Amino acid sequence: MAARNTGALVVLVALLAIIALELWSRSPHSVSTPAAAVAKAKASWASVYAKTRYPGYDATNVARFEPYTAELRDGTWIVSGTVRPGTTSADTPQARIRQDDGFASVSYGH
Repeated sequence: MAARNTGALVVLVALLAIIALELWSRSPHSVSTPAAAVAKAKASWASVYAKTRYPGYDATNVARFEPYTAELRDGTWIVSGTVRPGTTSADTPQARIRQDDGFASVSYGH
C-alpha cells in the first residue's frame, strides 16, 4: 500500500513540476490585445526615434496617423495607422509585434 501511495505522490509531483514550468516559461511580455500591440508599437517607434532621429518615427509624425489598428495574423500583431487624404500607406509607421514574447520590428510604410 505504501508503494502505491509513493507512486501516486511521484506522479503528482511530476505533474505539478510540468505545470509550474509551463507557467514560468511564458513570457512576461506577451502581447494579448490589440491595444497592447498598439502601445508596444508606439513605444518601439519612440525608441527607434530616440536612437536614430529618423523623422518617420517622430511623435508628431506618428500622431498624424492615429488611430492605429492591430490585427493578429499567425501569432504576430500587424500594427498600422490610418491613411488620410494626401498621404499614402508608404507614409505610415508600421510594426510587427510577436504575440508570445512582444518582440517588435518596425518599418516605415508597406
